Amino acid sequence: MKKGGVKASGAITLIIYFLLLVTAVFNLLVVLKVEPVVNMLTSVEILSKILSLIKFVFILFPLSIVSLIATLEASLIDTITLVLSIVFAVFCLHMFIWGIKEITLAKKDDYRFAKCKKTCAFMHIIKFFVFLYFVAVIVCSFVLDGIKPLAEAYAEAFGVPFIVVIVAGVLALLQFICFVLAVANINKVAKAVKRGEAGQDPNANYADPNYNQNGYVQNDPYQQQYAQPQMQANMPPMNNGYAQPQYQQQYQPQPQQYQDPGSSMIVPGQNGVPFNITQKGIQDLERLERLKQSGAITDANYIVMRTKICNSNLS
Repeated sequence: MKKGGVKASGAITLIIYFLLLVTAVFNLLVVLKVEPVVNMLTSVEILSKILSLIKFVFILFPLSIVSLIATLEASLIDTITLVLSIVFAVFCLHMFIWGIKEITLAKKDDYRFAKCKKTCAFMHIIKFFVFLYFVAVIVCSFVLDGIKPLAEAYAEAFGVPFIVVIVAGVLALLQFICFVLAVANINKVAKAVKRGEAGQDPNANYADPNYNQNGYVQNDPYQQQYAQPQMQANMPPMNNGYAQPQYQQQYQPQPQQYQDPGSSMIVPGQNGVPFNITQKGIQDLERLERLKQSGAITDANYIVMRTKICNSNLS
């Protein structure tokens, strides 16, 4: 079954959070006051503005919400900013790795893919909450007095009205698309596996009692016909089903005398055979015995024919 939804979700997540990861690393270096990075951003104005905008969405926005609830000292603000910068970088790295994971999951067969449903569900819950976070940024940029002036200040700096709302809206839309595509695809595959519409489980044969440890069907007539030979007396030792050649002793066939299976049964004067039966009678009785042993005649016919031979072939 196609898993294009998960693959598309993974690709979008990979691209978004790779870009955000790069931004998060630069932001962390600026917070840590790494001079080469600070000087580079100061000399390149556009990079400084982009970094400032992303920093507002992911760091200054939650910091502003906290400052609206409680009064924060300057030292505490610096500490919270550093912590949020580290959390932002770690989160972007985690989501970047998950984007790679989603792409690899799309290559699995339906049964292995369905088994990852719980792990995927946990990550999709995180994606949904991130989507709600972006929605909160958009709403607060219009509603909260502590956030609205900052959003307007960024709009004036970039010369683009509602720039904060636009950036948060694009991120929210992409996050929601990733969430919907992946959840719909995983649920579809999981339901198909549950209904048995996803084909045969490639590992099902190993748990089937009709299969032995070598993967062959038990009681299979074809397997029994070509089964491995059993160890018998005077046979060389077996290794993995093949006989190892033995060069110490050479097998010397012993001559055997052929004996007609019927000749030992027909003895004149014994077993009801007349003492004076002719040679032709003995041959007819031997032929009759062979027919009986092969099952060509019934016991009743055998008795009738034997009596007739014995009575009609006397000397």
